[in-house]
This record gives sequence, C-alpha cells and structure tokens, in this order.
Amino acid sequence: RKKLSDCVISITAGKSVLGLGRPAENNEYGVLKVSAVSGEGFIANENKVLAFPEEFLNDFSVRDRDVLITRANTRELVGRVCLVPKDFHSLMLCDKTLRLNVDEQKCDKDFLVQVLKSREARVQIESAASGTGGSMKNISQSQILNLSLPIPDIEYQRELTSRLKEIGQLKEQSRRHLSHPAKMKSV
Repeated sequence: RKKLSDCVISITAGKSVLGLGRPAENNEYGVLKVSAVSGEGFIANENKVLAFPEEFLNDFSVRDRDVLITRANTRELVGRVCLVPKDFHSLMLCDKTLRLNVDEQKCDKDFLVQVLKSREARVQIESAASGTGGSMKNISQSQILNLSLPIPDIEYQRELTSRLKEIGQLKEQSRRHLSHPAKMKSV
C-alpha cells in the first residue's frame, strides 16, 4: 500500500473565473464545469465560455493525459477522476478541479485512474469529504494526497493496464457485434 503522495509530484488547482451559461465555441476560451470530470471520462463540452477571455491562463489549460479530480461536489461525486484524452488548449481548469501531476517513474496514469475509481478509494474519499451543506462536499489536497492505495511496482501496473485495455477492446467488439445481429454468423 502507498500514499497517493508517493506517486504525485504536485497538484495544480484550477482558478475561479466567470463563465457564461453556454459552452465555448471555436476561437473562444472556456472554463471547465465540475461535470467535465465524469464516471465515463472527460467531457470537453462541459464548460462555460469565459466572460472575459483575457482571464484565460495557459498554465491551467487542459492537456493530453492530465489526471483530473474534482475537489468539490456531492458526496457521491466528489473525488471523481478521469484521464484527458487529448489537448484542449482553449479550456482551463476551474476552481473545483485539480490536476494530479503524476511521477510516471512510479505510477502509470491509466492504472492510477482505475485505482482512484475503485470502491476502496471511493470509501476513503467519501469519508474524508466535508462540508456543512447537505449537497456540496469538499476534499482537500492534503486529504487526496493522504489516500492509501494498492499501488504495486510500475512494471506490474503497466501489465495490468495493458490487460485492462485488451478487455475493454474485446468488450467494445462484442458490443458492436451484438448491435448488428444481421452481421453475426450462425453457428
């Protein structure tokens, strides 16, 4: 078992900027909504166009393979995590999203995201989350870094990640086959 701090070099906290009630379009800057970090992965159109484009900060732009985690949400959704699939140069982290800057010599990002989605991690996150309001809970950076997780050596992480990707590909192939029964051959 390791503390998350053993695998994370630093955390980048997003910024609070004013966004309008619609997503950013081409040639506009946007700030993520907390819903951009979903159980299904990163949802780029879950953002708000910046009211003042000059407030966009490149240091907080969303980058390929960023590990993002929410620091505020309902008890069930706080600490939700995803891996960003590509660069989004015109989107920036909001104040309720954090970027985990992972030491890739110690931890595989794909593996880490799966571990942080696990029931074991969720129990720790939900018990650490605090807040007086019934709906909105918060988790601090130090509480996130203090999570105790089953993190094996890097080679084993990569092997497990590779196997999980293979299983995911097989599931997707099966789903496609089942959605087109006419293409299936009778046995």
